[in-house]
Amino acid sequence: MRRILSRAAVVATMVLAATLAGGAARATESDASRYAPQFRAAAAADGLLHAWEHQHAGGLHCTWEWLDNNWANCDNTAGSMKNKASDLWNNGYPDPNYDDVWLHWEVNNTEAYVCIGRGTSWPALTRTSPPPAGQQRITFWANTGRGAGEPIADNVASHEWGSC
Repeated sequence: MRRILSRAAVVATMVLAATLAGGAARATESDASRYAPQFRAAAAADGLLHAWEHQHAGGLHCTWEWLDNNWANCDNTAGSMKNKASDLWNNGYPDPNYDDVWLHWEVNNTEAYVCIGRGTSWPALTRTSPPPAGQQRITFWANTGRGAGEPIADNVASHEWGSC
């Protein structure tokens, strides 16, 4: 019991320190465990599109409630997610018209696209073909503009909410 309490105290201190510092751009240990892919299916919707710089909730973590025409700046951090995301999760609210997310290859929601449905998590995106065991190589849909057929790992520049 003492070990669990001391670990919880350390994590709480890390979260408090990040909050007081204006919000750290890097994911903390508590972020990585809280957003671990195995817990996402059972998580309550928070109305957000989540993107991480590295697979399995690693690195910079950005979230969006609305569309973003340019992932160069994350609203909730000082970092950029443009062409960097290797883990995506649509944890949006149910809505017949706006619960899916169109991910675009170019800024301003232009060029090639792919749609990630509500509740869908792609935690281990890779550009490698064929993908290594345990990883996903998802590509922009064919015939949708420049970037069609390219892997979405490290290639998303903007997004908009809609319906697939």
